[in-house]
Amino acid sequence: MWKTKYRNLYDIYFSGIRKLIGDEQNNGWLKMVEKDHFCAIEVVKGTDDSMVPGKASSKPVPALQLSRSIDVTTIADSDEPVFPQHRHHLSGKRKVIPRRNLNKLSTPEGIDVILKDGDITQEQADVLVNTCGSDFKLTGSGGVANAFGVAGGPKLQQYCADLGTASKGSVMETDPAGILKCKSIYHAVTPSTSSNGEQKQAISQIMSKCFQMMTGDNYDSIAFPAIGTGNLNYPRKLVAAEMYNEVFKFSQRYLSSVKKVYFVAFDQQTIQAFNDELSARQDMSNPSYRSMSLPGKEAFMVTAPSPGQQRMVVGPITVEVQRGDITAENTDIIVNCCSGNIGQGGGVTNAIMSAGGSAVKQACAAYTNQPKGSVCETVSGKLSCKKLYHLVNTTASQLGNSIVKCLTMAENSGMTSIAFPAAGTGSHGIPLQDCADAIFDGIKSFVQQCQPRSLKLVRVTVFQQQQLTVFHSAMNSGIPQFSRSKSNPTFTTKK
Repeated sequence: MWKTKYRNLYDIYFSGIRKLIGDEQNNGWLKMVEKDHFCAIEVVKGTDDSMVPGKASSKPVPALQLSRSIDVTTIADSDEPVFPQHRHHLSGKRKVIPRRNLNKLSTPEGIDVILKDGDITQEQADVLVNTCGSDFKLTGSGGVANAFGVAGGPKLQQYCADLGTASKGSVMETDPAGILKCKSIYHAVTPSTSSNGEQKQAISQIMSKCFQMMTGDNYDSIAFPAIGTGNLNYPRKLVAAEMYNEVFKFSQRYLSSVKKVYFVAFDQQTIQAFNDELSARQDMSNPSYRSMSLPGKEAFMVTAPSPGQQRMVVGPITVEVQRGDITAENTDIIVNCCSGNIGQGGGVTNAIMSAGGSAVKQACAAYTNQPKGSVCETVSGKLSCKKLYHLVNTTASQLGNSIVKCLTMAENSGMTSIAFPAAGTGSHGIPLQDCADAIFDGIKSFVQQCQPRSLKLVRVTVFQQQQLTVFHSAMNSGIPQFSRSKSNPTFTTKK
């Protein structure tokens, strides 16, 4: 429970109120009011005559004394208290106490930012964020990392050891271990610096990467510690302001799965700094927080969650590029690029026919002389996917539209994931760079036109290192930009 400092004592005069709520049978009701309105109510001893101005005493005794704290951060039994608007008679005058969510702030787009007191390793969220050094050492390192080491045990330390080392500002993901109650842990390499500018940049970089990663993982809740306020001595006031800023900027700019963001503070000074920032933002008379004017468009940065893999987010779609065998994919859909007789083609087609077995070959035999640019669906046979899509005789100029067709079919069928090869770069002769550009353009066009709800993951799996290098470069140079408007997203490409 929070240790709450009450302030703003109100004397309440209301004839008969002491008799109404002062007896023991109404004690439970009174406690419920105190909890719901986050205040302390004391029934003052005296007579009803003495509480009314001008009766029996020149200095009236109030019937009730109500104490409430404007800067309180939370209450014990709920992380989402609501302070409903209500009225009290104060010294004979009616005063309105404004509505206020005492530990929660919501962005205009609906992300709840909830301030909590305690140990982050005890939180229940999809993602818990650990701040650590570049070697990902936990136990014995102090601060948040040490707490994760204790809670996660040797297994979590081994997960971190397997990560090797990483540069400052990197965020790496591991599974949870020990007593940690989350789906994933994001380990953020936090730099040691005394420069306020570099501290702000580190917070921005870490939080942006975390938000992108959790959107890619389709998580909706994340808990952050007060980044850098422990052993690194980042100023608490600066950290609180920047962390709230980052949530609001992210919320305004991007479509995402994020619904709840928890800030978990441990020591009293940090709690107070975040509490002050929260109170200032809740105070709508403060023009600094009345609105946040932000650029309408900004690119998501590309991340590399594992060696050889790159990931970015386009609206609600996570796009991944990796090296591997497409016949081993477990996505709902695998796409094959083939000739008009859909069981015939180059290397990818032959591999899919072989891995899929006789059921796939038999299904494909029914499709002959298919028109260029069409997409045919068949069973998947022995493959791990649910369906195969066969993209017929596509050309470089048609490929973007063919990608949109495949994605639209998957969305309309309720599929959640789809995998493409480097389509057409074999026997169809499409240049590798043109293929990469067309696939990314097709994904962007699909999101803009269809506003997908079902499809979440588009993966490009290529076989050769040269192909991987070209696709990674195309992803880095042509990151999609989009507005925060859900009803009419607009896309451009960075030059």
